[in-house]
Amino acid sequence: MLKLKGPDIFRASVKTKTSDTVTTLFDFIRSGVFDRFSKFKMELVESEIGWTPFTLQQWDFCYQRFRKNVDLRENSLVYRLSSNMFYQHVHATFMDHYCGSHMLKIWGHDNCIWSCDYPHGNVTRTGSRAFIAKQISDLDYGTKEKLTSKNVMDLYKQKI
Repeated sequence: MLKLKGPDIFRASVKTKTSDTVTTLFDFIRSGVFDRFSKFKMELVESEIGWTPFTLQQWDFCYQRFRKNVDLRENSLVYRLSSNMFYQHVHATFMDHYCGSHMLKIWGHDNCIWSCDYPHGNVTRTGSRAFIAKQISDLDYGTKEKLTSKNVMDLYKQKI
């Protein structure tokens, strides 16, 4: 196993995980996988959520702007907006993401899941309830319930 040192630790923790996640999500959405496998669900873990609404907005904008230049008969991968495919097929988790959790008032409350990531070093451990309460304190009860339990149960088809 490669041991990271110096700025590489920071790069892997911040830049690489986000850019790799964005690239992977783009490849899944634009490859047609969600059209070929309509029940397929994907979960993005450990990449937080704040980048997601901006990225989906940009992909939708580019799709709408440039789709006239694409022959849909040759490229069946561009029939739907990226945001539509995301909302139907993708869930994203967040741990410590105050900004991202506050944007949930306008997007993603059905597709996001809070996680504590035990046993990794950035886990909230014994203070998890207080920690998440602070992160999502201004959201309504139904949204809090979705983020902390309902969405993950729906994703994995679990009942209480």
